Amino acid sequence: MKVAFQQTVELEEVPFKIEEIFAQCQVQLKTLTSLADTINISDPGLFLRRLDSVRRKIAVVDARLEECFILMNGYMGAMEDNSDPKTPEQDEETTQYPSVPEEISDLREE
Repeated sequence: MKVAFQQTVELEEVPFKIEEIFAQCQVQLKTLTSLADTINISDPGLFLRRLDSVRRKIAVVDARLEECFILMNGYMGAMEDNSDPKTPEQDEETTQYPSVPEEISDLREE
């Protein structure tokens, strides 16, 4: 049974956490590649069992890689948000007129 859990870290620590997960994935993929190299087709039953085992483990690594992708995407978004702070007036305008194009928004100020 798979469960998800959250971990709270400082924003600047996120790339290091992603790097840790990614490094683990790299090691696991190297191990799985070595394991796949030893699979012998001469015994079909054993071949299927080992192949299925490798496939399942690759799926776990794939899920971890997807986690890295999602985390990095979120990190990049947070960094962009932090680098472009809005003034309170800009926040208010966005809230008041969320879907008004800029050209029309400029007209209301005239």
